[in-house]
Amino acid sequence: MFVIRGLIEGREGEVEVSWFPLGLERRRDAPDNRRGLVGDEEIIEQAILDELDGRIVSATPTGPSFRSDLDDPISTILLLTGYFRPWYRVDGDPPVVKIDPVPPDAVP
Repeated sequence: MFVIRGLIEGREGEVEVSWFPLGLERRRDAPDNRRGLVGDEEIIEQAILDELDGRIVSATPTGPSFRSDLDDPISTILLLTGYFRPWYRVDGDPPVVKIDPVPPDAVP
């Protein structure tokens, strides 16, 4: 489970959205969730539409790329953070994107 908090372009005030993993915990922790998402309704609706449309999200400008899949934590965090302005924060247990091999111009 992870929570993203921050600002979105064109809206005032901080918003948040949480993601819960598959399984019984998803229903128990957030019975009103939609595809594992709880929080700002506008972000949730956009994420669901992007998944249905097959939107591709990238971890870096040069990849790796992932098809939007709200059951996959890596795809989900990449999709959701793309809606937020810089300086958002992520709490909880966010997934780690493994990039192998690391591009030669990457910042460690």
